[in-house]
Amino acid sequence: MASNVGSSTQKYTVADVRQEAARLLKDQMTGLKEKPLSKIEGIKMEALGRQLADMVLKDMNKI
Repeated sequence: MASNVGSSTQKYTVADVRQEAARLLKDQMTGLKEKPLSKIEGIKMEALGRQLADMVLKDMNKI
């Protein structure tokens, strides 16, 4: 994620939040399955990550 090094505040873009949510979901699902995700599962985790990030950002009044 993008951040300002040496600054007390960090700035993240909506894309950063969406990307991080998708990565976390993929990591969790891979761990649960104990094997790599299929291509379709990866795509679904990206879509779910985007929805999850958007819900969080909406609750925070950021989008």
